[in-house]
Amino acid sequence: MKRSILIFCSILILFLSFCKKSEEQKVVRQPKEEKQPIITQKQVEEERPSNILNYTIVEKKDISYANTPRMLYRVVLDVTDIPLDLEVQMKRTASYIWENGNKHWKEFTIFMYLPGMNTSGSALVIAEFRPYGLKLFKVQGIVLSGTKWKEKAEQHLKLLSKIASEKRKEIEKETEPIRLSTEMQKKIYCEFVDDPLWAYDDGTDKIALKIGEKCMKKYNLTRFQLSDILLKGAEKGW
Repeated sequence: MKRSILIFCSILILFLSFCKKSEEQKVVRQPKEEKQPIITQKQVEEERPSNILNYTIVEKKDISYANTPRMLYRVVLDVTDIPLDLEVQMKRTASYIWENGNKHWKEFTIFMYLPGMNTSGSALVIAEFRPYGLKLFKVQGIVLSGTKWKEKAEQHLKLLSKIASEKRKEIEKETEPIRLSTEMQKKIYCEFVDDPLWAYDDGTDKIALKIGEKCMKKYNLTRFQLSDILLKGAEKGW
């Protein structure tokens, strides 16, 4: 009888061990989920590229309606002067703000101000974004009237006007018609194609550019004028 009980207990222990092992085999180990780091606005500002203007977001306003998620930011740019490429920098900065955490809005608008401007009033810049990117970028220079930026803005415009005028003169000079006789143009063409430096041509543009610079300096030609002579000479077989 004792022996029967002992055998029964042994069988029971083996059965329970087998059941426990089977249950362990059924458990599927789930891989640990890696938590995605949460990027805060502070981190975005700290990791801001050097070509992005410093700025402060003074207001974030959810202006959603119906099924259209909309957000408005009022931003003050941290600048002390008006650089020549301010418009380019403002556009780049607006795009940076939209790309960092605001692309999910169906309509995202940024009002940009310069320091000291009334951030409840008209903005210097209005930038509107849609899911596909920038839809509108508008600079309203007139809003600087009556602010400390008016004089700087006027100086900025004068300087831009001067640069544009100088650039226009350069273009006009570059594209000025050739006022040389046909014989002189032939001479320039022949000097270019017969230059001894061609013996060192390595298949790149280095030699052609060097010979071209020499001709332009010698005959006071622009690149456009020399190109015109070379084209004419090739067509006419000089």
